[in-house]
Amino acid sequence: MTTALGKHGLEWQEWILRNLSRQCTPHSMFERMVSRVWTGADAAAALDAGLAELGMGQVWRTPLPEIRLSPDGPVKVLGQLERPHAVLMDGLLSRQECLELIAYAEH
Repeated sequence: MTTALGKHGLEWQEWILRNLSRQCTPHSMFERMVSRVWTGADAAAALDAGLAELGMGQVWRTPLPEIRLSPDGPVKVLGQLERPHAVLMDGLLSRQECLELIAYAEH
């Protein structure tokens, strides 16, 4: 059975443990991992496992902010991006609010 840390073989497992031991930041390691063969979820799980194995229980992931939908009416989420974090919503602003925002941006 493959663990999160060993998902892509012994070479990656050793790389993760060696670099965490050297105090490389999990964020920089994550970027390199996902640019190669790792998915974001697998890379995060492997880094968490590596930190736990080394007794370095630091919290390195920052949760995304909670997006509260309008209590005034339905808001439809049309799409989301993780990097950068963005959410495209329909029906969030009224037509008048949109016009005011556009006018403000133009001045």
